[in-house]
Amino acid sequence: MESTTSSLRALTTQSLLGHAREGNNSAWKLILLRYKMTLMVDARRKLPSLEEAEDVVQNAFMHAVSTIRNFEYREEGAFRKFLRSTVTNRCIDLARARREQESVEILHVPDPKCEQVSPSEFTEVVDAIEALPAPLGDIVLMRKYESKPWSEVAELVGTSEGAVRRKYVEAIGILQRQLS
Repeated sequence: MESTTSSLRALTTQSLLGHAREGNNSAWKLILLRYKMTLMVDARRKLPSLEEAEDVVQNAFMHAVSTIRNFEYREEGAFRKFLRSTVTNRCIDLARARREQESVEILHVPDPKCEQVSPSEFTEVVDAIEALPAPLGDIVLMRKYESKPWSEVAELVGTSEGAVRRKYVEAIGILQRQLS
């Protein structure tokens, strides 16, 4: 095992990826060791905690493992760019999720799934959602009550994820004003 690992260390990333595609776990470990520090520094610059950075880097490597068969190594540094862009995208996703959670906490609308809601409060929430202009009511129902991911809501509404997120915050604000 040690002789295999030491012989792999001298290989280029492209060669290591070839071994990794064939299921060589030692090659994967060496790829991880080769790029972990760079990715941790990238993630740590974008995230407030070391734990989040570690999670993002681990997630990026899991993504690399699951997509390695489709990865084309076109130039020196291509895999490094792929990993770094994956880390950046995961950091952005985490920041969006954090902002979304904060907006949901600020803009509170009763949720019968999660809290005690009287029949009259439930009716009031239903009436308020029904009164929302299209497609705001559908967006609230799909996202808040059906727990659909943003991408699915966007596809069903026929718009971008960013537009759906903005409309969701707008709808929750309207509901909050109506229900207060």
